[in-house]
Amino acid sequence: MIAPLVVAILTIHGYGLSIDLPVGWAGRVVHGEVVAHGPGARIDLREWQPSPLDNYTGNFKRLAAPPTLPPQHQTFAFHGRFFIMFAHVSKPQLAAANRVLASFTVRPGDFYKESVRPARFQPRHGWRTRTSGSAKLLAQGAQTETWASTVRYRDPILQLPPRRTLTHLPRDGVIIHVDLSRGWPTLREHSQGGWRIDRRRISTNFEGEPRQNGLYRAYIVRPRYNVDLWVYFGIPHPSRRVVARAQAELNAVRLPRWPRG
Repeated sequence: MIAPLVVAILTIHGYGLSIDLPVGWAGRVVHGEVVAHGPGARIDLREWQPSPLDNYTGNFKRLAAPPTLPPQHQTFAFHGRFFIMFAHVSKPQLAAANRVLASFTVRPGDFYKESVRPARFQPRHGWRTRTSGSAKLLAQGAQTETWASTVRYRDPILQLPPRRTLTHLPRDGVIIHVDLSRGWPTLREHSQGGWRIDRRRISTNFEGEPRQNGLYRAYIVRPRYNVDLWVYFGIPHPSRRVVARAQAELNAVRLPRWPRG
């Protein structure tokens, strides 16, 4: 017996992507992501764009039609664009989910034109600062880096921990990294720590961290991006005066406004 066709009651679309939703299903197209869900089924198609830092696409299987479930390839390329598929579908809903997937359409091209700015430190005596500059907001999000240091910075800006600079950091020295990032909209993350440096959370127990240095880490979830904060000290247990100096520099950071997801 041939299963009856599912008649779409809604087509969701955006960013050159679209998919048909039958009765009982809901979904949305957001930045870099298509989500469709119905009774006993959820399909999440996340787009990934090659970038100068990560342009490997060899594990994306080139397909002439949308994939089917159960997936032979969780990563696939369709009309020159790259996707990662996450699907949770009960066995009774497998045929219906595959009909939804069969309606997935992709227009070739780049539909992500916005850029985002990094955090910035204000010029202050005794500190050297730099940023990675603006970054393109790719399908999978974006990341920018900013640092401030009381000594000359000797590492690439993406090198964490900054080993060469740490070897020249005096006992009262400080290095601050403020990294802003955003991933796919449906990713759910939680804050750990806060903007104010808590001396009780300064530790040497971090992978790759030299034991002679202290590190305060915080991960702060904000509406439009997340803040990954690294504050390095010249000794494992810095004085209140040194921590206050680091906090004053941190309080001078200007955080940018990124576009909505």
